[in-house]
Amino acid sequence: MWDERTYDYGGARLAYLESGTGPETLLAFHGFGQHADVFRSLENTFAAQKYRIFSFSLFYHGSHWPYGVRPLEPAFLSDMMEAFLLYRQVGKFSIIAYSIGVKYALVIANRQPDRIKNLVMIAPDGIRLNFWYRIATGTWLARRLFRLSVNQERIFHWIATWGVKLKLIHASTARFALSQLGSVEKRKKVFDTWMVMRKLFINADLLAGSLNFQNVFVIIFLGDRDKIITEDHVQPLTRHLEKKKIILLPAGHHQLIEAAVAWLHENPDSM
Repeated sequence: MWDERTYDYGGARLAYLESGTGPETLLAFHGFGQHADVFRSLENTFAAQKYRIFSFSLFYHGSHWPYGVRPLEPAFLSDMMEAFLLYRQVGKFSIIAYSIGVKYALVIANRQPDRIKNLVMIAPDGIRLNFWYRIATGTWLARRLFRLSVNQERIFHWIATWGVKLKLIHASTARFALSQLGSVEKRKKVFDTWMVMRKLFINADLLAGSLNFQNVFVIIFLGDRDKIITEDHVQPLTRHLEKKKIILLPAGHHQLIEAAVAWLHENPDSM
């Protein structure tokens, strides 16, 4: 049974689900367009007996960010999570995160590596900066153009068309993006989310060194049909990690949570 809860810090409000009665703690962060309940399947695995699970909703996905598109600073995120963990009397913990939720996980791991036991990343975004993310959020002018394009669907079609022609975007990725950005509301969610998260990045070399020093075990799940996050995207981190396991599953990007949780259920001693 999952309990819905909130936690207030610095004007922001974290929405999260809590489940499990185990002696260890697992923090979960979902991907774009999802909600904390995407990890409900963990309740039916070994995790419910081993962990107390806190599954968080990202800002603009259920959690409340009161500062518009002012960026979420890494220090604020780290301090907020540290305060939450103190409030819930958590010492060491593990993390499982998917896609853009990995950006949250990486910042926490980067700032509190001594408290992490296992770091599980599913199709991890944020290790290597995405080309389009860098273009859209990198400068004031680009952010202004991005904001204007929220109400202009034809601009997204133009970008997708030329991105494919110039081989900057895989055709399947472009088709998925266009199918998911078919309304002003969906495009605004992309804009708000990207703007708020634009400072959540890490130095992969330094993070790897910290994780190695603290003996953190890292598991990375990738999909053999995933054209969004491939092995090339994670190499800046994985090439330096000492304790790691990279698992390639027969799945596309949007089936990877289910596939990864199933793998963890079959391999409960992996974390």
